Amino acid sequence: MKAKFSDLKLTNYFLKSSKFSTTLKSDESMVVVKKKLHNRPFNVDFDIFENADNKNLFYIELNINSFPKTKRKTSGYDFQISLIADFELENIEQIPDDKQNQYILYSALPMVISIARSEISHITANGMFGKYVLPAINLPELVNEFIDEEQK
Repeated sequence: MKAKFSDLKLTNYFLKSSKFSTTLKSDESMVVVKKKLHNRPFNVDFDIFENADNKNLFYIELNINSFPKTKRKTSGYDFQISLIADFELENIEQIPDDKQNQYILYSALPMVISIARSEISHITANGMFGKYVLPAINLPELVNEFIDEEQK
């Protein structure tokens, strides 16, 4: 089947910042820590910025952070990553507003999360506990929280 290209184009992305650290408490086994690593909590935050001069262009800034607010007493990876991805939505004049929002929240945002997942995997690939793959994120819940915040 021949792929049909979307009106949504990812035009560029870059890593704005990243931070990574590893902790292994003396009384914990690396094997046990590695098994528990995927249950480690993390926070996701994002913003969508429109281009004032060209409404076809926008970018998403995504931040993922597992650093605790207080000193954590457990072993594992802590990471912070901030990405910016540039997009173009072609033929925007012909796309209804609700469909534009779907492109942004359910196509563009998952692309940026996927890029972050890849970056985190690369950063941790040679770490003490091996490569960490960011777990799947409940996208509808994340989007609903974003919408709720925007409406405040």
